[in-house]
Amino acid sequence: MNKTITEFLIRQIPSFPNLHRRDSLIFKLVDKFIKLYISGLRKKNSEFIDISPYNYHGNLLWPKINLGKVDSYCFFELPEMILHYYYYVNKNNYKIAVDLGSNIGIDTILMSKNGFQTYGFEPDTELYNKMLKNSKLNNLKNVKLFNKGISDKRETLNMVKVLNNQAANHIEGSRSFYGSSKKIKIEVIPFSEIDVEPDLMKINIEGSEKVVVPTISKHIWQKADAFIEIHDDINAKVLWDFFNEMKINIFSQKIGWKIANSLSDLPSNNKEGYIFVSKKPKMNWSFNK
Repeated sequence: MNKTITEFLIRQIPSFPNLHRRDSLIFKLVDKFIKLYISGLRKKNSEFIDISPYNYHGNLLWPKINLGKVDSYCFFELPEMILHYYYYVNKNNYKIAVDLGSNIGIDTILMSKNGFQTYGFEPDTELYNKMLKNSKLNNLKNVKLFNKGISDKRETLNMVKVLNNQAANHIEGSRSFYGSSKKIKIEVIPFSEIDVEPDLMKINIEGSEKVVVPTISKHIWQKADAFIEIHDDINAKVLWDFFNEMKINIFSQKIGWKIANSLSDLPSNNKEGYIFVSKKPKMNWSFNK
């Protein structure tokens, strides 16, 4: 796939947030073009991602890493690029970012490359070590990485490591999954122990959002914006009730990033996209703000 055409399509991401719905024809078409281009990089085993927004402040260095039946290039599809472009567009609007569920570090690294002081949390030691390597490869200075997960208290838990798709690793019992797996022990801490006040967060913790999100203090939510992936109806209901009680806006990708007016406007699984929560009246997709 031609890089010029692909880059042109990617650059349109901020211009049409109402078309970020994953069921829209435009979304599916652009996603297909991007997958074709990334497939070419995968075949070449390229470690250089030199397409917008990943070439900001130099090319993103990203080795091909096996994560089961998927690899590290799985993070360069339109659903993920929407978040990545948001970081890029808003590079002057945030200072401190927290990434919960960092995996091998794509969001942590991009937050850092866009100038945010970034804190990445990944409890799986194998994935954490890969994130650490990727961070050093990109010569990042404003990032702190932690081999811990976030929960409602400090403890040791079982994590299900999904061998065919390590992007789906999760706390035992927090979500459904398919394929072979093994259990590993992980350390988790409450959010209060981070001792950081972020203004931007990405929370993708595979079904544990209903446990973690309500434990983050009201003080934090009054200033922080957050992308959160929802994994089932139970999580959706908990988050709906929590943010409505706090009078915090819920922008839903399922409805083109409009403010959700009912529980049914929220994604009920990760196939329907993220929510973005904020005290702000609208999301910013403009470079000029």
